[in-house]
Amino acid sequence: PTPTPTPTNLSGTSFALTRTGWGTFEVGLRVHLKDGCAYTSQDGTEASYIDLKWMLQFDESDRCEDVAVHLDHASNTGPACAVEVEAEADKVTAEPAGTRSADAEAEADEDQPAPTAERQGEEGYRDAVLDALRRRPFLAPKDKHFMHGRLLEGHSKLAKPRCVWKSYKPPRDDHSSGFATGSGKDKLTASEFQDRENEMDVKVATLAKLMRASNKTVVYTGAGISAAVVGQAARSGTNTVGFKGNELHVAPTFTHHALGHLGKVGMIHGWVQQNHDGLPQKAGFPQEKINEVHGSWYDPSNPVVKYGGSLHDRCYPWMVDDARTADLCIVLGTSLGGLNADQVATDPAERSCHGEALGTVCLNLQQTPQDGKMTLRLFGKTDEILLQLLHELGMAQAARDLKRDPRPTWPAESRVLVPYDAEGRRLPAASAEPLMWLDLRDGQQIRLTDGHNIQGAQQPSYMHIGATKDLKTRDGRVIKACPDGLGAVLRRDEAPCRFHLNIGGASMSLGLWWLDAALRGAVEQLPVVNTRPAYG
Repeated sequence: PTPTPTPTNLSGTSFALTRTGWGTFEVGLRVHLKDGCAYTSQDGTEASYIDLKWMLQFDESDRCEDVAVHLDHASNTGPACAVEVEAEADKVTAEPAGTRSADAEAEADEDQPAPTAERQGEEGYRDAVLDALRRRPFLAPKDKHFMHGRLLEGHSKLAKPRCVWKSYKPPRDDHSSGFATGSGKDKLTASEFQDRENEMDVKVATLAKLMRASNKTVVYTGAGISAAVVGQAARSGTNTVGFKGNELHVAPTFTHHALGHLGKVGMIHGWVQQNHDGLPQKAGFPQEKINEVHGSWYDPSNPVVKYGGSLHDRCYPWMVDDARTADLCIVLGTSLGGLNADQVATDPAERSCHGEALGTVCLNLQQTPQDGKMTLRLFGKTDEILLQLLHELGMAQAARDLKRDPRPTWPAESRVLVPYDAEGRRLPAASAEPLMWLDLRDGQQIRLTDGHNIQGAQQPSYMHIGATKDLKTRDGRVIKACPDGLGAVLRRDEAPCRFHLNIGGASMSLGLWWLDAALRGAVEQLPVVNTRPAYG
């Protein structure tokens, strides 16, 4: 069987741990320092112990991975420092790929029992961060740590990021051109920056510790993470300005794949996505964890919302809940220019001032109006930062796999038995109701489920769907109303990862990943069902 977390007491100057099972193993090592000794981490916090973690992930039976662990010197504030060691092996994900073994070697001196050592370490670090942030107000643009973040305020030798592209114009003409903190006189420009190597190492190591300590991590993203393949509206010297077209056929970036992996192993608990492109799901991020707050190209029940339209009834409360309950928010590729959804980033930052959250971390090439509120601020390309982050989290093998062949696989059959009723609602766990066949083979008759946001999104080409009266266009054409959202599956398209649908004469798409979500009973309601479903 795959092992459950097992604390192990270690003795001697060297040791070996062996676990047998399958999947990905998180190995934690805690080195306790004796009284009078302290360890100062890279973010400036002190502790009486040193926590080390790495991931062991194997693709073949009898495969080993060697991990070198280097302990920094602790500051000696009293008697000579001896150490006590605890180690723990955890199962993080389970993959039925056979039996694997893992051997971990490290150095230690003494042995001391502590059944919950690893979690206690994370809680201790979290408490120290909460206390530090409570005492550190938001930063003004002239503060020397403004481009590093409030948590690194104790660092005196951090160099400023390099400017890699200079601009005197704001990132967007339709967004704020000033900073939310400070006097208001400092102007925000579209200039792009890159952290230097040493500073990036410190920041990525700190981000990894924050993620391990976080009770709930929510990602908030904008067009910047898709700019290389889709384009963006903001000015940029690095990314494509404007949109490239053929959006349904673009592939995810490494950023999407890295976030997808972190979502699957439980290190990211939610994703509020401003984009409509479905690239997170194409990269394997679970559908049930992503809130496509502004609509999606791959969810016919939640089409892209026009300016002046209204958000889906499901999306807005979900977004507000994530804003209010996230312990840590990670912002990537968005200008934070004043959208309602920006509360996902600003709310945790505000709560961090009261010691109620770890706050917000921002990864961007450009500055944002909210930079002074950040717990941690990283400048650079998200692909490069997330690759380094995976290594810092001990997921080097996962990083290599994502670089080599990152594509997830979807159910090969388009007709699957799912735990939902005829209205597309998920059956209760103990329900005696029969499972329903979701049949998305070519030519099958389908309909949108109740609660869709077709009318709220206000897209002109869809406004006859859900309407009770025929619509007349400006050129005098009459479009017949489709009040029940009836349609059919045209075909399954593997390249764009979609089922091509015809709903009331309009072309729509349903992502192939919805099959997987339906099989797992992962979402509360399906976007579409068959008009006359069969049961198994």
